[in-house]
Amino acid sequence: MEANFDRLRTQAMNIVAIPQHYRLVMEDSTPTRDAVNRSFIWEDPENREWTLEISLDLATGCLVDLNVDLEPNEETNDREDPKGMGEEAREIADAFVGKHAPDAAGLTWIHTDDSRRRITYREEVGGLPLPDTGCEVTLDQGLGIIRYRHHLKSAPTPEWPAVLVNEGAVKEQLLCHTHMELQITAFSPSIYDVPGTEDEYRMVYNPAPLMRFIDAVSGRDCFGPEHYALPSIHSLKVDEGPTETAGSGPEEAKTGANRSIADWQQLLGINPELYELEKSSDDGERIMLQYRHIDELEDEPEQAALSVDGYMKYRWGDKLRNLESPFKLQIEKTTGTLLRFHRNDPGKEQPLSPLNRQQCWVKAEGFLREVFPDYASYLRLEVDKDDLEDEPRSREFFFLPVYIGEIPVNGERVTISISTATGNTCLYSGVSCEMLQQLAEPRLAPLLTPEIALEIYKRYMDVKLRWIKDSNAVRPVYRLIYELVTIPRSEPSSGFVNCKLRYIDARSGEPIWGKY
Repeated sequence: MEANFDRLRTQAMNIVAIPQHYRLVMEDSTPTRDAVNRSFIWEDPENREWTLEISLDLATGCLVDLNVDLEPNEETNDREDPKGMGEEAREIADAFVGKHAPDAAGLTWIHTDDSRRRITYREEVGGLPLPDTGCEVTLDQGLGIIRYRHHLKSAPTPEWPAVLVNEGAVKEQLLCHTHMELQITAFSPSIYDVPGTEDEYRMVYNPAPLMRFIDAVSGRDCFGPEHYALPSIHSLKVDEGPTETAGSGPEEAKTGANRSIADWQQLLGINPELYELEKSSDDGERIMLQYRHIDELEDEPEQAALSVDGYMKYRWGDKLRNLESPFKLQIEKTTGTLLRFHRNDPGKEQPLSPLNRQQCWVKAEGFLREVFPDYASYLRLEVDKDDLEDEPRSREFFFLPVYIGEIPVNGERVTISISTATGNTCLYSGVSCEMLQQLAEPRLAPLLTPEIALEIYKRYMDVKLRWIKDSNAVRPVYRLIYELVTIPRSEPSSGFVNCKLRYIDARSGEPIWGKY
């Protein structure tokens, strides 16, 4: 049976009060393929940032998503932060869920996050919530509903097991297989409970593996050893072979600081007879350059009014066109080094057979010699088992984590993608050379051994039961598992109650807590 779009539109318009001057800018079935929802977006014609989005289930008409971003009014701004208004907020949320959630009666597990004025409703078994069930409701400072998300349950309700493995034995098993790894990590006071207002790098110990799930009935790990296996890391040897441009030819070596825009164009294979600079910007730290074909046509096909494609073009047209640019690059101002390069134009294909992974690595290393001459001092090469499989690929990707001496820098790595058809560099995501220079300054060695750090870590750890949804099974099922969790601090200095222990400082032994 075809959905009645007029009825759904009328229904959407009556869920929350839509300001009279707002206009409908999108109405379409989503996702575009295999649509299951009817989605609507209204916006303030004078300010695109103020929008109201609603999605209804095509088959049932039930509310699936609600996102309200309206300009705050004076009454809302003047109202005190509702820390003592939990009951009123709960009553408003309960009424909304009772009206719009078809399974409201079965959502008996309810959790309130006062800091975000968010209330979560779930089905429960044994007093524990079932993931991907129920809904979440968020209220603004004036206790108006601004977010609602309903989840379609896809797995049958499980039964509570008759027998569970011993909790203490599971905790001992998990901690027995945990070890501490030394690393350098950037800490932001907005994310971690650390002193000061500026970001800083610290040497810390990180527990590994970070997360393991133990089946609460069998006592076995829910995943095999391969699930936790990380790619092997290999040191790089400096190869004095010929350098390669992003195109294919050799180029006289220059340092980044001495390169002009024309030098970068030549190195990266940007032919000025075919491409022209479309946009150039400077954010104080980086120079961003974007190119386009000289003969590029400006005309684009018209999209249907109110369609998803039409809205995307209207709302993010410039950003979407940016994604299609044949060349984009970012240069670090302080050092003149390449931070990022993206090539959409595949270039002229070679008549020979596609390059294998080793041949692509030769191309990648030649590119590294040009844009990051000291790469072997800071980078290691990840080798994953999937990389060794001899299967055809249009691109080969190489991931190179950053090391300072023998210590990895958390979250910092270089990525290079090489076209197997042309040998061209399609993607380069680098790291800040200014940051590397700072980290390369003499650092104090850790005072704690991994064993002592692990003993400190153990003091704050416990295990708890949790339901997870196993989507890898033939049919999704819920499984009851034990997992390691952080014991709540009795007096969190930051005021964040649900902090998690993230790291142990490698010199002081201080536990470092995340704020979320």
